Amino acid sequence: MKKSKGFTLIEIVVVIVILGILAVVAVPKFLNIQRDARIATLKATKGALESSFAIFAAKTELPSANIYTDKYGYRFMLSGSSTTPSNENKGIRISNYDNYPWFSSISSKTEYSGIEAIKKLANIDVYPLDNKGNATHKLNIEFYTNRDGDFRIFPQVNDYYSHPEQKKCYLQYNVDNLAKPHFTLFTSDC
Repeated sequence: MKKSKGFTLIEIVVVIVILGILAVVAVPKFLNIQRDARIATLKATKGALESSFAIFAAKTELPSANIYTDKYGYRFMLSGSSTTPSNENKGIRISNYDNYPWFSSISSKTEYSGIEAIKKLANIDVYPLDNKGNATHKLNIEFYTNRDGDFRIFPQVNDYYSHPEQKKCYLQYNVDNLAKPHFTLFTSDC
């Protein structure tokens, strides 16, 4: 009688069951890695922005700081050497409470838009949400339309969900002229 080579049906079923169990155990761990990566991105962004904003506040105290005050009493740190703002010499608005930056969602002759200002301050690439409200870049930003100066930063989600502002996976910056601006990290839906 010839010896047959190969696997029995029982051996194949056992291997498939073992692979199925491994897949059930491994998939949640893989999904958690993506969650951890999103959270790590937001934490690193928070650290970079906090450091950059503190340096900005310290620079406003220097005697050589190029500070412009407009007719409404708003102060701006100008980027160029001229003492008056222009399209080539815009500024970043300064909070009256602690000299931290205050962001506007729009650009003007006097100040950079929030995205431009953050890129100048922290040297990070942030992009607005797309026209459908999706976070399509590594870091996406949304400025509040009802409160000047506040914004949220979202991690890239690759169709994980539309309208990331409806989920709790973002870094939020709140400013107030009467209190210290602060960052809050929301990670429950990452």
